[in-house]
Amino acid sequence: MDELRIAARSSPCEPMGGVQIIAPVGAGKTEAAKIFARRANTNAEEGTSPVALVTLNSAGTTKSIPVSILSSLGEPRPDRGSESVLWMRARRCLSERKVELLVLDEMDRAARRPTIRYPIASSLRDLADEGSVPLAFICTEKSNELFRNAPDLSQRLYSPVILHPFDWLIDDDRQLILDLVRGFDEGIANAGILPQESGLAQTEIVEKLAIASNGILRQLQKIIGTALANVVRRGDQRIDVEDLRDAVDDWSIAKRYISDNPFGTG
Repeated sequence: MDELRIAARSSPCEPMGGVQIIAPVGAGKTEAAKIFARRANTNAEEGTSPVALVTLNSAGTTKSIPVSILSSLGEPRPDRGSESVLWMRARRCLSERKVELLVLDEMDRAARRPTIRYPIASSLRDLADEGSVPLAFICTEKSNELFRNAPDLSQRLYSPVILHPFDWLIDDDRQLILDLVRGFDEGIANAGILPQESGLAQTEIVEKLAIASNGILRQLQKIIGTALANVVRRGDQRIDVEDLRDAVDDWSIAKRYISDNPFGTG
């Protein structure tokens, strides 16, 4: 996404490209986009937003796109006006806020309704063509239908970036999962939910958590959260391996995300 921002700076008012960022549900796409936007905007000039993170609302209509843009940039009454007026307001706001990259989250919502897929894609194509701003689409594979039905938008995009689930056998992924679990453990203690850290960031524990969560961030969070809730109800002071085993049974296996518990049976 940084490359898109750099390209936009070097070629202002030229047609802009874009990219799809594709990952499974719960893989951490939105959280990663929030971190990226926060980092980009931290030291920005007052009143500007170099990266605008826009979550498309559930309406999934052509009008909902400028409304979502205006809302994300803090504009008052973001739904005021006709669709053409809203697009005019959105374009003006993007310019005034010096937005260098427009990140559109929940693109799957735009792909749900076949009759409006093409109008939505055409509106976004026009935004890129006029040189307003490059686009990054945060989505799952479900949104591919929108881009397949709109080749005039799809052909303007760079090769998609595929975010795969964490793989314990890959060194970088393994370290990232260990760091995530350590962060969850520290956060629970720092927030005062438990009086001490539980020591969850042990290799043998995290490996089993990686298997149980299918390498999906949201599933990992839910397993640890379920274990934490059980510990708090009991009034205990730390999460232990048995709590994680029970959480995998109660959440992952109950929801059929996995069939076998890597922590064993109780």
